[in-house]
Amino acid sequence: MNDTVTDGLQLWFDIRPARTRTEFRKFRGLNAMAGANNATRSARQMWLAHKAGLLSTGLEPHHTQTLDDAWARGGLPAAVAARSIALVAVSSDEIVGGLTAGPSYRAISPLGLAAPDLARHAVEIMAKIHTITVMPEYQGVGIGHALIRRSIDTYTATGARIIYGQFTTATGQARFYSRCGLIVHPPGTALSFAEHGLPTGQMPRSDETLFSIAL
Repeated sequence: MNDTVTDGLQLWFDIRPARTRTEFRKFRGLNAMAGANNATRSARQMWLAHKAGLLSTGLEPHHTQTLDDAWARGGLPAAVAARSIALVAVSSDEIVGGLTAGPSYRAISPLGLAAPDLARHAVEIMAKIHTITVMPEYQGVGIGHALIRRSIDTYTATGARIIYGQFTTATGQARFYSRCGLIVHPPGTALSFAEHGLPTGQMPRSDETLFSIAL
């Protein structure tokens, strides 16, 4: 449980995994606020992975076997789901923010065709923050920072080596991510994963800025 003071009042909030269908449905709006493409589809995919007993199952301290089981069960999509998270920020029984993160299927799938072992390695060591959103009336009180820190702690504890993501440069979010302890790269600059043993990287659009942290 976290607490902060805003407008002279103490605000209590909790950061935890989404649990119910209603909570996963909330990600439709949260993802749309974050500017995600296919916000409804991505929320539904998270819910289906949770319902199937796959979501986050590969994020236990001793996760090798569960990740192997997920891969055997459904290949790369199932393994990505097993290493993905859907976090909600809850205050007074109301969802006031959320974060989704996990290995990027789009980035890893080309490796799976040519080098399955590298794809498996990538699933285990990489996590991308896909969306992070805090409701406007709850912004500026530490909820976004708490969501980021929870994701970093989760992936650090389970063997990931890098967390990364991007934002539209014009939104001016660089200061927020820097204050969360992330490295904000120059706008439009690509991110290489070579130092983590992967022959790939992340190329932003010309109007995007990447952020990352090595774990």
